[in-house]
Amino acid sequence: MYARGILFGKMKYELGDHAVVRCPETGLEADIEFKVKGWVGGTYNAIGGYIKDSKTGKNLYELSGLWNAQMYIKDLSTGQKELLFDASHAKPSVPKSRPLEEQAPRESQKLWHTTTAAIKKADQKTATDEKSRIEDEQRKEAAERGDQEWKPKLFRAAPPGDEQSLDWVIDAEVDHTAPVEKQIEQILAIAPILPGQTSQSSKQQPVPQHQIPQNLPLEDPAPQKQAQQQQAAGGDLIDFGQNEEAAHKTQSAPQVQEPEEMTSSSLQQPLVPTQTSQTTPAAIGRRGGYGDPIRRMDSTGAEDVFHDAES
Repeated sequence: MYARGILFGKMKYELGDHAVVRCPETGLEADIEFKVKGWVGGTYNAIGGYIKDSKTGKNLYELSGLWNAQMYIKDLSTGQKELLFDASHAKPSVPKSRPLEEQAPRESQKLWHTTTAAIKKADQKTATDEKSRIEDEQRKEAAERGDQEWKPKLFRAAPPGDEQSLDWVIDAEVDHTAPVEKQIEQILAIAPILPGQTSQSSKQQPVPQHQIPQNLPLEDPAPQKQAQQQQAAGGDLIDFGQNEEAAHKTQSAPQVQEPEEMTSSSLQQPLVPTQTSQTTPAAIGRRGGYGDPIRRMDSTGAEDVFHDAES
């Protein structure tokens, strides 16, 4: 996404990237380019691309038009061009998400809430300051990790030879042969995504290495010291009493208390205060569970306005 009009003119967001969709069953591949407006000519929201045969690489259809208006498809074998999709008359589905108070501190909507709120108010200074603050904190955490590898919470690296050429895949198993209700249950068990939903897993998530508190008590060195003394004594298999003094000191040494179980509140990040959800799984049905039908809203005609997920 690009921001236009920073120096002069009206600020506007623009999409500019490639989208590739492959179908292993048919062997077809769609490569769509979201074009950016040039300095002199061109237009906003333009697209262009081809649908080709993945095996031969031959282009079969040409795609053109505007992604927020009319999009056309042209059969390259016959030269016939027709309307593929008219987004100006489509009914957009407004994205939904959990309320901010139910989200974890590192969920993107909550983490960037102050930044997006400032953008909507056209407060560029606050938006820039908040963006810089978050990025500086993340750079600091990366520097503190050093050479330690950071591992995502919900994803794992895609296996070698992945047919879709993905870098990451979800770190969970969903049985595609199971009934739909069972698949929904497996998906919802990965992470809370519905309003009122709490984590269905009682297993405590591992703490990322950059979040491990630095003030944990050290391990009692007495047993290790005793083992070293036994080795220094010549490795005798029979106890001749030469280690009784060390053993006595070990038994009389003060016991180190085990740290209390770490919770999300002890791992609170400086960016966003940790919130505690008071909702229960029973609230899912009352606040819109997965059993509710999906409803669409009529287009308001303001497709160029910046949209964000509603919570």
